[in-house]
Amino acid sequence: MSQNHLIIVGIFVVSMINNGKIEKTAFLPLIDLAVDTDVPNATLLLERLINKKKWKTSGNAYLAESRYKGSEAIIKLNKYKQVLELGSGFTPHAINLGKAIEKYIEVDYSSNLVIKEKLINKIFKDKNNNTSYIAGDIFKNSVWRKISRKLLKEPIGIFAEGFMQYTNKKQRAFLLEKIKVILIKNKGSFFFEDSLTFHPEFSNMVALKALSRKMSQISGNNNLLKYISQEELTKEFKDFGFKIKRIKAYSNLMSKSYNKKKAKLIIKNFKHWQLSL
Repeated sequence: MSQNHLIIVGIFVVSMINNGKIEKTAFLPLIDLAVDTDVPNATLLLERLINKKKWKTSGNAYLAESRYKGSEAIIKLNKYKQVLELGSGFTPHAINLGKAIEKYIEVDYSSNLVIKEKLINKIFKDKNNNTSYIAGDIFKNSVWRKISRKLLKEPIGIFAEGFMQYTNKKQRAFLLEKIKVILIKNKGSFFFEDSLTFHPEFSNMVALKALSRKMSQISGNNNLLKYISQEELTKEFKDFGFKIKRIKAYSNLMSKSYNKKKAKLIIKNFKHWQLSL
């Protein structure tokens, strides 16, 4: 695959939402992670995907870093040996978690995974890669049938980074239904990061609102701007029978460059959602 082809495809990266259309939002967090944080292997992947001249950060890398490191902290804390990442994009979680995970399953559109799998196998060919890639639309039953065939009979950590805020109520219901089936059989939990979308009371935060508007415009998805209260979201989860745990952001894991007043102010208001049965 030529470098030019990688760059062209890399521009059209998915968020897994918006009726199956490819969106351009999953690529941007990788730039933030690679340029402004200390997340291992983020830069290594990015420099093979897109010309460095096109690297432009959002200016809010602490958000991408908080959710990235928060996800790994929850996985390690719960000692999950089996992990399912929904809408994985180009995150280096599987490589960074390494042999601590027996089975790592990534789900995303083929436009991402075909490229990512080749890159991972080329860059990390000497490492033990325990990752399975499932290409397809996360809102299709066929994808979940493929997932079920890959699962081991042990507790599982299921997580998503960056796309729950793009979902509508119908899409969340579909995901919760599928996730519940897995957790009944395997135990474990489903977790994802908080966002402005789930906090209408913080919509006066100018920087966050501007970022949400920008991401909505880039993706063509307006769900991100349709705020849902904590109470409404909690009710959705409880109606499916989930127990809800709210986990404070792991601000102590943030890069020193983002140990700033603005970052701290925003991060302290957002917590991970963790759902279990």
